[in-house]
Amino acid sequence: MNSCSKKKIGISFGKRVSIEELPKALKLVAKYDIDCIELTPELGPVLIGGSLNLKVLKTIKSILSDFPFGYTVHCPGMQNMRDLNNLEMQHNIFKSGLEFTNEIGGTVYVAHFSKKSEDENVEKVFEESMAKMADYAGKVGVVIGIENIEIERVEPVLSLIRRINHKNLQMTFDFAHSFLASKYYGYDFIESAKQAKQYIKHVHIHDNIGLYDPDRLVSKQRSLNERLTVGRGDLHLPIGWGLIPYREVFDVVKDSYDGVYMLENDVGQNEMFIEDTLKTLKELIY
Repeated sequence: MNSCSKKKIGISFGKRVSIEELPKALKLVAKYDIDCIELTPELGPVLIGGSLNLKVLKTIKSILSDFPFGYTVHCPGMQNMRDLNNLEMQHNIFKSGLEFTNEIGGTVYVAHFSKKSEDENVEKVFEESMAKMADYAGKVGVVIGIENIEIERVEPVLSLIRRINHKNLQMTFDFAHSFLASKYYGYDFIESAKQAKQYIKHVHIHDNIGLYDPDRLVSKQRSLNERLTVGRGDLHLPIGWGLIPYREVFDVVKDSYDGVYMLENDVGQNEMFIEDTLKTLKELIY
């Protein structure tokens, strides 16, 4: 399997592609100039009760072996290192995610920072847990890319990375999430990229129009299709469909960034729009 390196372009399959659909999806993507795929353990029952299902893992590895892609992995939605009532299970889920990444030849395991708790004890345990996971990531040869989400500023993510100071804990910078958060929290989007650039190991690229959805803070969001109509929230549009100043922000990071430019679209991800999205991205990164 190829590693994901400089000027490599990737596409995230997210939860849209199941293990049954995986061969067809990989075959479709192989027709384009795409180097890397981002998968999640949620594509099939490969992670059960915090442990890897080795039979399913073997099947996935067999499917992937027929294609020349590099891989990164996004954490499952139930992973939550602030869940103090189920911390042992959460540690097991995280470790299994790192093992899954290693098993498929992956380079980066994306984990959400989510929102900083107002409870100092929760944050203390969270930081201790992330330090332990960074150590484990080092043992299995994977880098954790902790991702900024639109419910929090970029700075708390960077602060955590600086305090832990571990080579296997870096950042997944999600441009669209920072753009939205900058509108809500009132910080400078371009400046956030400048502050993050030295820690960025991986990036997520999608678009929106910068209209924050306050329902996101209380988990009462409308469906994506409903929100598209009014343009509200984290829309995961193809690059160029929204208002994010990607040319300006790429100019900040592209000279120092040597990872994968990972497209993470929930809208326009079908074959009808892939070629145009890739064209837009290439015009901005070269």
